[in-house]
Amino acid sequence: MYDKYPEYDVPQSNIVQLFFAQHWSAVLIEMVLAIVITVAAGQFFDIFEPLDPAAQPPAAAVDARPAADEAASGAPSLDAIKARGLAHLQGGQYAEAEGLYDLALRIRPQDADSYAGRGYARLRAGDYIGAYYDYRVLAELQPDSFEAHNALCWVQGELRQFELARGHCQRALELSPSPPAAALAYENRCWLFVEMADYEAAYRDCMQVFAVQPHCGQPEVCALAHFNVGRIMLAMDAADEAVGHFGRARQLGSSYADMYFEMAQSYAILGYHAAARASYEEYAKLTGQSGNSVAQ
Repeated sequence: MYDKYPEYDVPQSNIVQLFFAQHWSAVLIEMVLAIVITVAAGQFFDIFEPLDPAAQPPAAAVDARPAADEAASGAPSLDAIKARGLAHLQGGQYAEAEGLYDLALRIRPQDADSYAGRGYARLRAGDYIGAYYDYRVLAELQPDSFEAHNALCWVQGELRQFELARGHCQRALELSPSPPAAALAYENRCWLFVEMADYEAAYRDCMQVFAVQPHCGQPEVCALAHFNVGRIMLAMDAADEAVGHFGRARQLGSSYADMYFEMAQSYAILGYHAAARASYEEYAKLTGQSGNSVAQ
């Protein structure tokens, strides 16, 4: 919801370069070029007939070939690439994670985990159109995926496609497999309703976050819920209550930088200058900026 897109900067010693450094990659590129040239010539002379489906190998056999080739050549496996992508996601290195999941999808184009991982990397980096594409494909591959519908709720909200987003929010709630998942879905929809200025519905959903998880087992989800209740209170001219919820959000903590920026602006307007400075500093820490320049 809140992050800015970082400059795409893959390290020089990245796994993509390792991929192209292998001998088998050159052979693979030559094969691809040969196929492209052959197909182009066939279309020109109109001599190709549709392939006989009965003559095609089963899907399992096709999927097994890349893995066998990788094992024989010493190239990194699909699982190893995805594991490294996940480590980058957990470390907040979204551009690097996206590059690795790009590579994973070249190896296995219909891999649902890779679409989910790349979608999340794009979502957290602020590439909402790219994230929408990945999660839409994930929803096609796995129609009952809680993750896909919950993410589409968020993405389409960012794209201001509110009614479509609302449908995905509802579907995510229906599919939520556990109380933590339900809390996440309620917080997501609470944020969406705040963006839609439907404050009554937003308040109900944020209160459901606390009802589903009374002890805040997911501090970040609870922090965002308190932050959004604070936004609701400000919109309803209840400044004292807003400050209380903002304070609770800061206490619980969140990795969403813009949460702190918006709180800092609100604190400054209300005259709570020490709290505003503290929120600006947290924003600066998460974005790598100077706290003084941000506050100015």
